[in-house]
Amino acid sequence: MVAPLRAKDFRRYYAGHTASAFGDALTPLAIAFAVLHLTGSPVDLGIVVLSTRLPIIVLTLVGGAAGDRFPRRTIMLAADLVRFATHGVTAALLLTGAAQLWMLVALQLVAGAGTAFFNPAAVGLVTSLTAKEHLQAANSLLSISRSTVSILALGTAGALVALVGPGWAIAVDALTFLLSAAFLYRLPGRLAAARQEGLLAGIGGGLTAVRRHTWLWVWTGHIAVANAFVVSPILVLGPYVADLHLGGAPAWSAIGIAYAAGGLAGESPSPAGGRPGPWWRRCWCSC
Repeated sequence: MVAPLRAKDFRRYYAGHTASAFGDALTPLAIAFAVLHLTGSPVDLGIVVLSTRLPIIVLTLVGGAAGDRFPRRTIMLAADLVRFATHGVTAALLLTGAAQLWMLVALQLVAGAGTAFFNPAAVGLVTSLTAKEHLQAANSLLSISRSTVSILALGTAGALVALVGPGWAIAVDALTFLLSAAFLYRLPGRLAAARQEGLLAGIGGGLTAVRRHTWLWVWTGHIAVANAFVVSPILVLGPYVADLHLGGAPAWSAIGIAYAAGGLAGESPSPAGGRPGPWWRRCWCSC
């Protein structure tokens, strides 16, 4: 299970990933209560939540193809620096009382675009940092790390929002992106893209693969429906109800911790990975 950590480059990536995952779990709670404290409107909260997800929906195909065409380390470094800047500005606006709804929406759109490019490249990068026989363990370690730090981060976010305000929680998140970038910078520059096909060809290959495998498009459709009708309403109504009736951020934090703990308890090793291939194959077979 811990064999991948013997590789120095994977250890560096693992440390940066853990720091970034901690920050990722801080921001949704902090942003939600920042909007509720700013306007008190669940509709406004829904708009901001949409702004964090829309770029990921629209740009992930492009980001995945870019990760096959250009050096993944470079793409991930740029994405981390973009998210460091956007979350840093968001924190500054909230801490100074200058934040307006449109500003939060615009900044979340930019941050979401960074995530859309970072995530597919990260999946491919892992295959370059560990031996083939250790890929399953490497992905399991990353997944367990993500769930574990989410529990810690949600507790931290609830405390920060309740005691000093959501701006400080988002400021911590910004610093975790900078820390992740620092670890990525220390990885060897030789980690290049796996393929040299064009962006449109890469996108086409991904869509063709989805259409070719019935289980893949059925499962993708299932996840889309679950996100649309289950996850999305919870992300909006959950913080709103918690703020009105349950005591605010600490209550929503406790609910989130229970969810993350259940996810950690249900963690299972990912399928054994094979040779690095196009981004769409890695995303479904190596995650």
